[in-house]
Amino acid sequence: MQQELRRARFCGSMVALVLHACSQAAPPLAPTQPPQAAPAAIVKARELPPVSTMVPWLSQANTRASVIISGKAVAMVSGQRCVTYRTLPFLDFQHDTLIRDACLEILNNTTIAIRGGTTLGIIATHGMRIGKNVRISANGTQGRQGNRADFKSITYAPGSDAEINAACVDSGNHCTCPVGDSNALAIRGHAGEGGSPGGFVRLVANNLVSASQLKGLAIDVSGGIGGPPGESGKRDCTRGAILCSSNICSDGASNGIRGADGFVTIAVGVKITELLLSKVRAATVPSGAITVVPIQSKNALESEVELLSEAAFNGGWDRRSGQEAY
Repeated sequence: MQQELRRARFCGSMVALVLHACSQAAPPLAPTQPPQAAPAAIVKARELPPVSTMVPWLSQANTRASVIISGKAVAMVSGQRCVTYRTLPFLDFQHDTLIRDACLEILNNTTIAIRGGTTLGIIATHGMRIGKNVRISANGTQGRQGNRADFKSITYAPGSDAEINAACVDSGNHCTCPVGDSNALAIRGHAGEGGSPGGFVRLVANNLVSASQLKGLAIDVSGGIGGPPGESGKRDCTRGAILCSSNICSDGASNGIRGADGFVTIAVGVKITELLLSKVRAATVPSGAITVVPIQSKNALESEVELLSEAAFNGGWDRRSGQEAY
């Protein structure tokens, strides 16, 4: 009996020792955390070659490599009067051009052509002399003829012998053109192309003189007329062995639109006479396509010169000086 009690005490003390050791060695449990998802695998995107798309040009690029700059203008003291004059470097202008010099002259019987709606700017810082019968031709050109009708002819089959006889037998050839439907459009010539725009003349001159009082001066900056319509077709009426044709069905065919008019701007010193100004205005076609700006002072002259020079620089105009008059 005593042995069993000793055995029980020993086992109880061993259990207490084990429980004590576990309570000392085991740290408190951390709060339960929700399970974290495994990080997604990083997939490197496959690099694709660039995609080429066909994008049309919105406008025609300028094919000229650079502007033309030639000659050296004569330098003169402000207020000095012109004694000798230099003439324009040439008389046919196909690109926007600025001619700048101290004293410039347009000789008698000179025709200046300004083509394709371009601008001719002239700066005569001291004076401009214009001869008689000077013609500035800056009018636009006529548009080209339109395309011919989609079809040379269309066939119409009347539904009765009476109708075909009325059209082709009883009163001669009376096959009529269609009106106001798709058949009429099919044999109507297409409208002509529009005319090209008129050109622009911009003159800045401290003084403007003319021994002939601008006799015979003509400045035309009107837009070109539209082109004629294309060739129209006809309609054939047929039933059985009877056949006749209409006249050309050109009703509704139209010319192209007229090109836009150009404009003339003259900034000139107040020394110019009203007679010369009135002749410049009267010589301009269309009537009223001109503005005259009086230059009241040296500063005003410099401002007008700078304004036109800047327009030429920013617009990439050809820039030239006059050439010696012989």
